Amino acid sequence: MDIRNWAAAQIMQLPNSAFGTSWVVGMGALLGDVDPAFTLSSSGLPDKCVIYSVAVDCVGGALVTAGVQLALGDVVPTTDAQFNAMELLFGGVVSERGVRGQILGGSARAVSVVGFRTLIYPAGRRLVARFIRTNSTALGCAVYVVISAFPNEIPDFYAGSLTG
Repeated sequence: MDIRNWAAAQIMQLPNSAFGTSWVVGMGALLGDVDPAFTLSSSGLPDKCVIYSVAVDCVGGALVTAGVQLALGDVVPTTDAQFNAMELLFGGVVSERGVRGQILGGSARAVSVVGFRTLIYPAGRRLVARFIRTNSTALGCAVYVVISAFPNEIPDFYAGSLTG
């Protein structure tokens, strides 16, 4: 069944299985002398897609922590101002340090944010990550984002579950 004319809110009510295959986009950086560090995902995203979960993990000495912010963009920024001009994802999330859109992770605590679905409109842009060291220890940090494309068609039995 073609669902291109359905409202996005109605499509978001479909079960996860209606969204098809999901994949992991991973990015990482070594935070030594460079802070913040910026990375760009290796491929562009579809016009519309859904984020299911985000995980942040860091390696280094005991009690090292770092924050990561995600945005949509086409180039690797070289300054905070360039990153700030991009479309920030999860801007409604505020870290314990008061930074908008930042998810903290560390060697003593890997952080996974799961169980949500967020619709984004990348239109071919890529994920861009800003890794910010929150203490003086050098470390490596990675972020993993689980994504699937937004469906245009679904089997008929899914449509029946929405209409009752």
